[in-house]
Amino acid sequence: MGVEAVIATQVIDTTTVGRSIMTAADAAAVRTALSLGTLATQNGTISDYLTAATAASTYQTTLVSGTNIKTVNSTSLLGSGDITVSASPAGSSGQVQYNNAGAFGGMTAVVYAGSGTLITVTSQAASDVPLLVKGAASQSGNLIETRNSSNTVLTAITSAGDILCSMLRSSTGATTSAIYVAEGLRKRWELSGAEQNQYLTTGCAFDGGSNWILIGGGGAPSYAPGSSTHRLSLDISNRILYLGTNLLTSPLGYTLAGTGGSGTNIAGGKITVAAGRSTGNATPAVVALASTSAGSSGATLQTLRDCLQVDGNTTAAETPLLLLDIDKGTLQRVSIGASDSGGTGFKVLRVPN
Repeated sequence: MGVEAVIATQVIDTTTVGRSIMTAADAAAVRTALSLGTLATQNGTISDYLTAATAASTYQTTLVSGTNIKTVNSTSLLGSGDITVSASPAGSSGQVQYNNAGAFGGMTAVVYAGSGTLITVTSQAASDVPLLVKGAASQSGNLIETRNSSNTVLTAITSAGDILCSMLRSSTGATTSAIYVAEGLRKRWELSGAEQNQYLTTGCAFDGGSNWILIGGGGAPSYAPGSSTHRLSLDISNRILYLGTNLLTSPLGYTLAGTGGSGTNIAGGKITVAAGRSTGNATPAVVALASTSAGSSGATLQTLRDCLQVDGNTTAAETPLLLLDIDKGTLQRVSIGASDSGGTGFKVLRVPN
């Protein structure tokens, strides 16, 4: 490649053909300029080249690997080709990587799989907490959520620890409810910030006033305590367990039975109806069978009264049994008559006058 330099008004050609007409001094000047690497174009004036010599200290020096250009993994960046940067993962296959004091570490407790159960967290000791979800100060978002493919929240644990479940449905058909587990059997379900009477399509339901636990059977039972679809109703306020429900226009009959045997010569299960046990020398509790007597015509419920009681009596010649004396309107203890008073080998049961 030739270089042309303009000296005054004369063009000096430095190609092979025209080199003979350049003086030695001019040629030296050109070589000096060229050696500085300052030619912006192939053509320029000598003054351009010489001016550049004063700025020679600003030009990039020769690159030296590890001196004025860094290396990567002890490999020089100079030269042609590609440098592959890679690091070997720690631990066993599938273990999630973490920062182990500045180096890669494999999580023994956390394993990822490409299919099936994708992430497994395994406690490494009996005292370990396999997974801890900790909220921020004044946490407002849910701590945990599960969603379907449409990104709809199915279940969640709120910042307050409440459990939200879309499968718990209210009596209005809404699909977002909350169980307040801290209230135990007196759970209430909440809808849009206000307590509502709500039900579960099958299973248990709790009314908004926290007075009833209703156990339904099949379909979508009404929350109302008078629904005929319930199999059991527990009146928490009055501590009464109903077989079925408490009020119906066509009352249902129920049988309390033990488990029946299945197979050859299998005895059925025993039923024990027991009073609560007292302590020390306190008066023993009683077991009572109650019924009602007819009142005036109307819709007023009849009053329950004890017709039979069994207590902890241990007095000789008496029994733990008391019967309602209709004439007296009080319970009378049944005692035992003398030997053979009921015939040879029998005693009679006696009730006081």
